[in-house]
Order: sequence, then C-alpha cells, then structure tokens
Amino acid sequence: MRFPWFGPTRAEVTAVTHDLIVRRGLNAYDEAIHISEIALTIGSSKNAKLYRLAADEIKLTFELAWEQVRKKQGDAAPSLIAVEQAHTSWVEGRRSKEGAISTKTYVIPDLHGRFDLLQLALSKIESREPGTVIFTGDYIDRGPQSREVIERLIAGPAAGWKWICLTGNHEDMLIQASQDRFKVNRWLVNGGNATLISYGVGLGTSPDLSLVDSSHVNWLKRLPLLHRDKHRIYVHAGVDQEVPLEKQNKQTLIWKRYRADFELGYGPFHVVHGHDPFDDGPRLYPGRTDLDTGAYCTGRLFVGVFDDEKPGGPVDLIENVLPRRNTFLGIRTDKQTLGNSIRQREPAGRFHRLRRQRGGPRGLRAAPHEGRDHSVDAGSHE
Repeated sequence: MRFPWFGPTRAEVTAVTHDLIVRRGLNAYDEAIHISEIALTIGSSKNAKLYRLAADEIKLTFELAWEQVRKKQGDAAPSLIAVEQAHTSWVEGRRSKEGAISTKTYVIPDLHGRFDLLQLALSKIESREPGTVIFTGDYIDRGPQSREVIERLIAGPAAGWKWICLTGNHEDMLIQASQDRFKVNRWLVNGGNATLISYGVGLGTSPDLSLVDSSHVNWLKRLPLLHRDKHRIYVHAGVDQEVPLEKQNKQTLIWKRYRADFELGYGPFHVVHGHDPFDDGPRLYPGRTDLDTGAYCTGRLFVGVFDDEKPGGPVDLIENVLPRRNTFLGIRTDKQTLGNSIRQREPAGRFHRLRRQRGGPRGLRAAPHEGRDHSVDAGSHE
C-alpha cells in the first residue's frame, strides 16, 4: 500500500512561518530569532517541497524583520549576514542546552452544547504554555447551550493562542436542515431540538430554524474538514487509509467509525479524532487517538495535549469533570417532518447500553466495519 505524502500550499507555508510571530507578539529583533528557529526546524524535514517553499518565505520574513531593526538603529545596525549568523548561533546554542524547542497542540473533542465544560477546559489550557487549540467538531445538539458554545468559538482565542475549529457531522446536519426542510427531522431526532431551544425556540412549539443566527450557520459552513501538521492529522471522525487526503470523502471524515481492532493511523501520521464516544475513554492506540467520552451526558471531557515536535499520541491528558446530564431534548419520530412540537425525552440510557453491549476489553469494541455507509435514519442517535 502506498501512503500519499502531503504537499503544502504557499498559503499553508506562509501561515506556519508567520504564526509564531503573530501569536507571541514579538518585536523585530525576536522575530529574526524565531524565524531562524523555524528555518532550522523545517530544514530537518524530509519533505523537500515543504523546505523549498518555506525557505523562500523564511528569507523574505527574515529580511523584513532585519529592515525594521535597521530603521530603528540606522548605521549602527549590523549587516544582514552578521545578524543571521548571530541568530543561528544563538538558536543552535539554545537547542544544545535545552533540547529541541517545541510547542503544544491541545485538542478538544465533541462538546455537544456543554458550554460549561468548554469554559472549564479553556481555563485549564490557558494556564499552560501558549500553543494551538484544535476543536474536532460536534459543538452543537444534545447539550443545553449550543448557541453559547458557537458564540464562544466565534469570539476566538486570547492573545498568544491559535484556534482551529473543524466541522463535525452534527454541524453538517444543521447546515443541511437549514437548506432542505425534508432533512429537518433527521437533525431534530439527533439532538437538534436542544440546539433550537438554546436559540429561543420554546417547548411545545414547532421547530423554527429561522431563529438560529444565520451568521452562526455561515460560520459553520466555512469550517475545514481536517487539519494536518508535521506529525498528525486532526479530524472529526476518521480518514480512509487508502485515499489521498485531498480526495477524502466528506462522509468518511465526519461519519466514519473505526473497527475495534484498528490501531493504525494514516501512513506516518497519527490520527486524532472524536465522534465515537466511550464513557470510560479516551481510547489510545499506536496510530490513532479517540478523545470522545460522551461529555454531553457523562460530564467528562478530556483534552489531548500533543507535542508538535514528537510523533505519536498525547503527551498529557487534561481531565475536566462536571455533573452528569442524563437527558437531551428530542422529538417524536412520527411521519411528519414539520409541525412536530418540541418535546423532552430521556434516551441517554441508550448511550450507556450501546457502549457496554459493544464493549469488551478496555480499548476495544465490536464496532461496525469501517467501510460501511454511516448515514443515519430517523430513529438513530449518532
């Protein structure tokens, strides 16, 4: 089997090169130092295409940073070559003393309207070294505060942090429901009623999607399906190991469920995902990490901490625990698509029965084959 290697775009390289400068608020002198760090890191990459593209960007950014220094210092400023050599020596000395300079990526899985857990997780993350936070989708449905979750994500990170929000199958169901009235019921029975209530739709009334803020829906439409860095692929549900990333099917990325015995990643990349909940998770495998613990009803949300310079799974897990919620808001599954009133029911027990019936040894379960069609019917709760 041939695993495709990635080919970064110019925009991706530009974003990587400038990210450290922007999120750390560096001045011109420090910019030059950190650009040198990036140059050394990318210079060791096996991907020649990435190095060629990044080298041009690094050179340009380094020269611009030096020009800022020169404008401030005038004739007293050192030559560009001297500055470059000095910074390279400084970085090499720092690396020899402290080891490889690394940053962290924090991954938050399925939130499903648990704004309280989101706030708790962010408070713990932001007490640590600044880095990148990746959200793997399923921000809405089932839990009580979907609107608040979306508003917080749109508001963005604190200074010094970078956020990447991916899309999940529940965001996709909302988008489809907003465009096709015949798909509304499918979304509602999968927890969409809880989302509508968070936007002001009352119990006992007809589902009115017009109350969902259109700017929120438009923001959801723009979310990417996956994110890739040096060592890992981050996605809501999973990836097909035999298909190049640029040709992956959307349904696979947001609906896939791995086989119980599947422990591989995607070629050299470790896959980090959610979507498949275990109340005693997370599930950690050699090639992939499933962080979903069904936080909306278990009250347990784990944040995976990954070292950007080290391949493989998380180097740490941040546990966030709040009271369990044993209900979510659903709708009658009768033949009418519209006109059903919003009703409250309690199917949460199904979550626990399902996971225990499909259980087995910790870390394994008898899941459907990874290649199956994962579209859901009107009575399912994915």
